[in-house]
Amino acid sequence: MKILFICYTYFGNIGGMENVTKKIVDVLRKEHEVQVLLPKNAGKGFDNGKAIQLESTHGSYTYMPELKAFLEKNDFDLYFTVGFAKHYFDYIGEWCKKNNKKCISVPIGYFHTKSQPLLKFIYGNFIAKRSLKNYDIVVTATNQEREFWINKYHLNENKFVVIPHSLEKNFSKYKKTGITKKIKEKYILYIGRNGPNKRIDLLIQAYKLLNPKQALIIAGFGTDSDSLNSLAKENNKNPEKIKILGKVSENEKKELIDKASLCVFPSDYETYGLVLLEAASFGTPVIGSNIPAFKELLKDKKLLFENNAESLSATMKKNLRNKKKPKLNLNNSELKYLEIIAELSHKLSKSIK
Repeated sequence: MKILFICYTYFGNIGGMENVTKKIVDVLRKEHEVQVLLPKNAGKGFDNGKAIQLESTHGSYTYMPELKAFLEKNDFDLYFTVGFAKHYFDYIGEWCKKNNKKCISVPIGYFHTKSQPLLKFIYGNFIAKRSLKNYDIVVTATNQEREFWINKYHLNENKFVVIPHSLEKNFSKYKKTGITKKIKEKYILYIGRNGPNKRIDLLIQAYKLLNPKQALIIAGFGTDSDSLNSLAKENNKNPEKIKILGKVSENEKKELIDKASLCVFPSDYETYGLVLLEAASFGTPVIGSNIPAFKELLKDKKLLFENNAESLSATMKKNLRNKKKPKLNLNNSELKYLEIIAELSHKLSKSIK
């Protein structure tokens, strides 16, 4: 079967969504021919140079003419999108419906920032429902995300399939970089993107209350910002113990997680939490905020904290002492993608070989 896999960003960039997209493509390619499609501003060299990149400028819908032309010139058996409220998300569903094609979507979340509220209100209330209805199958990573979509838009629950994300079997293997030798002390770790929903500001506040012997390491894309450095110095007795590393390589990320005393994730919104799986793969103790996605993943509710500095500080202190290895509610079922495609194939035209 020929599958067109359409996403906004792909592995090569480092992040949860990029890892998810690559993993899905790798699974699909076990049995099918998969072509990845990206906007050109996503970068170069992704998918080992196999990805097709269409011309685009900054903005969600700027490559729509190129996308429309591509769809009219190329024929696929199945259309697979990843990402909600993107340039292709609503158009692909509509196009497939008109052309009697099958399509699957992995929306990966709803709006989680406060930017562009009017645009998000219009999209969320007048466009998204129709877009989701056009897809034959909608895949979510958690049951809470599935229930969110069904309840918000009163959608047919039979079209939803829950497939948790997972890591490759050899994820915990990496090439040592020496990054942890430069730290020279035990440390608490936050690793991930910097963004309003990640609540790194709350982590720094809680760290101040903890007054720990261990350092606090903050790493990931965008974490080398001036605002975080200013916050780290503000009212902290030992600001030098807060080290903001900025973007790190994949091997550096793994080494940081492997050697950490505790990984902390204070997000006030996530659709899944792939980094929890990454910490668990090394047996590194981990705690997370009391949000639906983390509550579904973490078996031990003592590893959850309320999103305030006092609760986070107390939970960090408790778990630094107990050093519990995380036990996650996991169901390694990504091969289920192949199962649902096999089911769809029975409904496709007889021309599919």
